Amino acid sequence: WAIRTGVVAIGDTVYCGAGVIPSEGVYVVAMNADTGEEVWKTKTQDLPAQGYMLASDSRLYVVTARDTPVVLDAKTGKRLYKVKGGTGGTYALLSGDTLLYGPNKTGDVSMVGNNQDVLASFQGNQMIVARPWSYLQSKNQLSSLDRGRYVKLYGERGAVAKRQGSVADALKKAKEANDEAAIEARRAELEKIKQRLTEITAEIKACVQWTTECFAPYSLVLADGVLVAGGDRHVVAVNAETGEELWKLAVPGKAYGLAVADDKLYVST
Repeated sequence: WAIRTGVVAIGDTVYCGAGVIPSEGVYVVAMNADTGEEVWKTKTQDLPAQGYMLASDSRLYVVTARDTPVVLDAKTGKRLYKVKGGTGGTYALLSGDTLLYGPNKTGDVSMVGNNQDVLASFQGNQMIVARPWSYLQSKNQLSSLDRGRYVKLYGERGAVAKRQGSVADALKKAKEANDEAAIEARRAELEKIKQRLTEITAEIKACVQWTTECFAPYSLVLADGVLVAGGDRHVVAVNAETGEELWKLAVPGKAYGLAVADDKLYVST
């Protein structure tokens, strides 16, 4: 069975996925890192396993390319749940118990917490999570944003929009019943909701510290306050605090991998 996932090693256990066509069986496997002996093997016939897998002490996160990720118990291989909402993709990042994944064809990175539901979505290919700012890479730009504030506002916007729908339904019923008092009350409430949605939109925009044009969408790394992005035949460095371009260097090919060690930048093309 073709291995279409990354390999993850946590402690003395190694994880990977094997198989392409779900109807023929796709497996997620845990093995002893020293001996290669199988610890557990979970078979699925509804989802592929394609992309970079992630693991915490208790959970294994399996991305599925076009579909949303699946979360397994790292100790037993038991399937816990499939992420609700968002899009698929082969990129994933784990920050604490928060999973970011994407970008599929929509160009969005989705964020999921322990409740299995999407907490927020970001326009971009991938993200670096740091404190207090996170850095988002898209096809033609880099941006710095207050991720915590953004997620809180994103959730509030969803709740307010849901309330807007409920009040609109109530207004419709009030009109059918010819209840003038209820009609006025619902209209007034809708106006307040509309105003709050406008405020939230403005506050979400204010979560962005800076945005800078950057045509380097393939890779991103952060070191010593400098963001380095990999593009087609070049890499570019940006000041993480201001977004100012620091330097740009030519490389042969597309810079798909970046790493920093011993004050040096290593570029894989």
